[in-house]
Amino acid sequence: MPRVELTPLVPPILVGAVFWHGGFARVGGFGAIGRLAVACGCLKVFGEQLFLNHFFLPSGATRRSLVGWAHRKIWAGWTRFLMRMGTQHIVSINTWDHMVPRLDSSPGASTADFDEASTINVAQDAMQQWKIFDASPVLDQVKACMEDALVADQSAEAEAAKAKMIDSVVSAALKHVHIEGRSLTLDDCFVFQCAQERGAYFPNIHWDTEYMAFPDCDAFQIWYMLENDQSTGNMFMAHTPDLQSHDLPARYLMQKDGSVQKVLHNAAPHEECPLRHFKSVDDLDFTFTYLDMKPGDCMVMSKRTLHTSDPRPHVLGETIKRLAMNVRVLIKPADRPTFGIWPHHQYFAMNAKPLKQLEKAIEKHEDGQFVRVNGHKQVKIPSRHFLIAFF
Repeated sequence: MPRVELTPLVPPILVGAVFWHGGFARVGGFGAIGRLAVACGCLKVFGEQLFLNHFFLPSGATRRSLVGWAHRKIWAGWTRFLMRMGTQHIVSINTWDHMVPRLDSSPGASTADFDEASTINVAQDAMQQWKIFDASPVLDQVKACMEDALVADQSAEAEAAKAKMIDSVVSAALKHVHIEGRSLTLDDCFVFQCAQERGAYFPNIHWDTEYMAFPDCDAFQIWYMLENDQSTGNMFMAHTPDLQSHDLPARYLMQKDGSVQKVLHNAAPHEECPLRHFKSVDDLDFTFTYLDMKPGDCMVMSKRTLHTSDPRPHVLGETIKRLAMNVRVLIKPADRPTFGIWPHHQYFAMNAKPLKQLEKAIEKHEDGQFVRVNGHKQVKIPSRHFLIAFF
């Protein structure tokens, strides 16, 4: 069995021991305060190694590590806490009460409503393109990986199973998407995040901000249903003529007075930039469709497609145990091996480790100037699975 890799922890532990026992922290007579400061500094380094670098999982490590078990418990709890905090924030900036009757009367959609042979356009300027298809043949494979993901298992076994499972799901989705003039294959598809958690955790109308990190790429998103035995809590697809093919990621915030605020959805740590204000939701001519999906059903959509987690359980104070998997897929440009990148997006602020590697791979001319295509810096993503992140 591969050993647990503790090497990154040696420096902070040794430094802390020397300072503590040698008395070097006793500066200006403040020995206790000095020792506490050193301990906090060492704990910070320890925490960074634990959470950011996954020190217990060197190449080939197994999930049977005792330290790995402890980390999974902490990491899963921390991730769940962050998701709940994010959901509570989204709920706090939206007032959905007056929209419940409209959502209740909206039509539903299932696999029966779509031609199995039909495909949707997933070019970067495509809008409001989506369909549901039967992907039950891979349900057991997805379930097995979700059991690992929900307990934050990042062992070698779990990572290998995850990559294989995602390839199976993406391969199934490729039969239902198209880009004019191209025949897409699995090698064209670079997975850009894979997330899962229980609950209706993003109850606001939006299209995903993460695509701004790779702004000029064709892309699509997969939403795979695993569990929901309730009549609510899935997702609504939203449509409004206000959305344009040149729009940056946006979300529509429901206000207490019945108005709607359209904002730039850039995941800013504070208030997002207002783009437009509508006196009434009727001014947007919104229509909604509820995804009446069962386990094994899969929805695929173009990146400029508005959607929202079902907000009704939040309005009614109900607990939703729905479990779904969300996968975003970047499509490699047909004319070059590089992707356009904007490395200052909040996605990279929350995922610093891959950014450090990608920044080194951003292409430059011999004179040191960045290579740009359509105004965007260019980067070669190391592999199709490089950007996968369960959280």
